[in-house]
Amino acid sequence: MTKQAVIVKFPVKEQVNQTNKILEFVDGDGFDKVLGKVTKGLFSAILFFGIPYFIYVLIQALFIG
Repeated sequence: MTKQAVIVKFPVKEQVNQTNKILEFVDGDGFDKVLGKVTKGLFSAILFFGIPYFIYVLIQALFIG
């Protein structure tokens, strides 16, 4: 019968600190601020590109269709 050993590696203190910083960012106000800016940017892009395209399609449907 062979003996098997299990090696458990504990995270280094630097890795734990980096993980804690990431969790603090996701759990804190930083993530909410980033998500708010992304949402605002996407909404602006929809308004800036979507409405003129809809008007173009509507005009094409009225004159050509």
